[in-house]
Amino acid sequence: MTILDRLFELMNERNLKPSQVTKDIGIANSSFSDWKKGKGSPSLDAVTKLAAYFNVSVDYIVNGIETTSLELSSQNEIVLIQNFRKLTPTLQSKLLIYLNGMVDALSPTVSTDIEKRLSV
Repeated sequence: MTILDRLFELMNERNLKPSQVTKDIGIANSSFSDWKKGKGSPSLDAVTKLAAYFNVSVDYIVNGIETTSLELSSQNEIVLIQNFRKLTPTLQSKLLIYLNGMVDALSPTVSTDIEKRLSV
């Protein structure tokens, strides 16, 4: 799989079009079509912006290998991260705000009570 294949895969997972991605990260609208036609390849700056935009590592875009410094200890954490990465950057931000609000609102007693009710 090539860099371009991985980029299109990431866009498809998030229902994004190349024009939206180029607009969001500030690169030329013709970038994807030029790369697809073999007119060059993404610069390091573009790859870095794309990695940040899709919340993946530069290694993943270039080599298809996702590097992570965080050990995930449960299947729930893995699913959470995978689903988070499928969201658009706007939805990721909204989810983080919501999640932080939930965490801030819970006292240890309330947290335990909610866990009991949800049978977590």
